[in-house]
Amino acid sequence: MTSKPAKPSKLAKPNRFFEREGLSLVELLMAMTLLALISMASLKIMQLSESSFSEGRTQLTIQQKNQAITAFINDDFKNQLLAEQTTVATYENMALLADLRGDHILNLATIFGNGSRFAFAVPKCVLVDQAEPTLGYFTFAADCHMIGGKTIASLINIPLDAGAKIAFAIDIEGAGARCTASKPITNVGVGMVAKLFVDDPACLRLASDATTAVPRNNHILFPRFVAYEKNNPARYYTSFFENSSKVSDGINLTMPDYLELWGGQSSDPAVTLAHRSQIDVGKHREYCQLE
Repeated sequence: MTSKPAKPSKLAKPNRFFEREGLSLVELLMAMTLLALISMASLKIMQLSESSFSEGRTQLTIQQKNQAITAFINDDFKNQLLAEQTTVATYENMALLADLRGDHILNLATIFGNGSRFAFAVPKCVLVDQAEPTLGYFTFAADCHMIGGKTIASLINIPLDAGAKIAFAIDIEGAGARCTASKPITNVGVGMVAKLFVDDPACLRLASDATTAVPRNNHILFPRFVAYEKNNPARYYTSFFENSSKVSDGINLTMPDYLELWGGQSSDPAVTLAHRSQIDVGKHREYCQLE
């Protein structure tokens, strides 16, 4: 009896799933770390975007409060209620709304104050010498006007030392050249000649001849009061000159029929204002203010 050879048993095919090599513990940890870093970066970007948006809204709110408080200061200026001070003073008004009080404050500095700009029909503050547009400054008598024993030069330094700017004009044959200054004056004592540097030296040249500097003895129209933000003076400041409801001898302010104003600062991406308005100057000659 012949026996059949036994058939070779079939080997089970290996499961291809288990043929694959798995991730090592090191590789797994590296993958988890990379995922965590990506998640953290994404979260940081979202936080920065939210922070930028929140900061923009905050800046806009602060600007609106500044303008609202300035409107109250303007009313007091128009009604001749602003008192002269020889030191910086916090502006206070019982009529201020609740949300305009608190930590957000505007300081008020007296520059020329409420007195006359003339002494026997002669301007008090004039250029001592010809302006120096190449060097960017002009000179005037530090004590051309005094308030409470302090020279006007020392009063000008109050907002400048705080970081704000002042706006002023040099009256050249009836045409005022608008200037701004941000650098404090060094010589401020009685009998001294003060030197004031301007931000734009072009204002020290004649409008009719840009090659000629403003000559000596021209009238300097310093602001009567300057308001600026206490917490950040460089962010908001404004100068008050003449009350249009009050006749000022020797002052002739010429304005166009319309002024077109734009709001917002292109240099600050957090504040994206796009406000544009047209003002009928003939109907709204309430006060003269330069920012």
